Amino acid sequence: MKTFAGNQLTENPQTKCDTIRQARYKVLEIALKMKMKGLDNSLIAELTGLPLKDILLF
Repeated sequence: MKTFAGNQLTENPQTKCDTIRQARYKVLEIALKMKMKGLDNSLIAELTGLPLKDILLF
């Protein structure tokens, strides 16, 4: 959530952190679905931007 502090527009750091965390979980969820459908590990890594070593852990 963005709030006004004087003339500056600032973001709540906790909200920003939560948004980033949610985005990471969503990418992991998508990667897992791709893996379950049988896509190649290197293709999943390329499409999601995740390191190949993380994909191999699934």
